[in-house]
Amino acid sequence: VMPKRCAHCKSFGAYFCNDCFKKITIKPEKRSYFSAKRRLHIISCVEFQEKIVKEMIHAFKYDGIEEIGVYIAPIMREVISRFQNLFQNTDIVIPVPIHKRKYFERGYNQSEIIAKQCFKKWLVRNDVLIRKHYTASQTGLTKEQRTKNITGAFKVVKHNAVFQKRVVL
Repeated sequence: VMPKRCAHCKSFGAYFCNDCFKKITIKPEKRSYFSAKRRLHIISCVEFQEKIVKEMIHAFKYDGIEEIGVYIAPIMREVISRFQNLFQNTDIVIPVPIHKRKYFERGYNQSEIIAKQCFKKWLVRNDVLIRKHYTASQTGLTKEQRTKNITGAFKVVKHNAVFQKRVVL
């Protein structure tokens, strides 16, 4: 068994040490989009271009360090509390699904781990939305390439679970 090592500073003892965790800039941001039928709010928690954040996410998604979700969840909970009005009437929380092949490679869905940590008082369902296609990694893609990469990749398989509901994805 390998000892725990910080994803950023490489010190031993934790996958993400307290000193590095304190260096993360929490930057809550909300973008809203409206149409005749829907309202969409996108909440972000941190500056994703920050090196320390990139290393934490990379370790979580690609190095198989599932425990990093424990460090990410408090940041997200803090930001969720700042935008509490958007979440108070939530009916269902749906983690973004990963393809079966990616799940087999990784052994877990990072989105599901975070959702279960952050939204404990809400119903978290991982059986409503599926990923139909295996897609290339979004890492290194432009915004336009990312959009094209995931277009048509998802399918709602339990329509009644989301029909006329307030959904957090």
